Amino acid sequence: MIDNTQEYIICAAIKRLNRKTSNLSNELQFIEIGLRHNDIYQRFPDEVSKKPCDQGFLTSKGRFVDRLEASDIAFDCGQITKIKDILYSEDLY
Repeated sequence: MIDNTQEYIICAAIKRLNRKTSNLSNELQFIEIGLRHNDIYQRFPDEVSKKPCDQGFLTSKGRFVDRLEASDIAFDCGQITKIKDILYSEDLY
């Protein structure tokens, strides 16, 4: 069971290729989200980065985190039962 009093993983996220600067301080405008990373690539094939460092997750606190930090968050809140080097969206569902 997830401890939702802690930060937890909401869904997969990938950074957009075109990240123009903005006056907004919210990085969410620079990512696309989906249940799985592959879903995002299918919907936005030419608009999101293919770099591993740009693949991650959206958290319950509205943060983009990489796969390594996401693994720690998911383990700490009980979303996954074994610590992993990196998190894949398939590990959550």
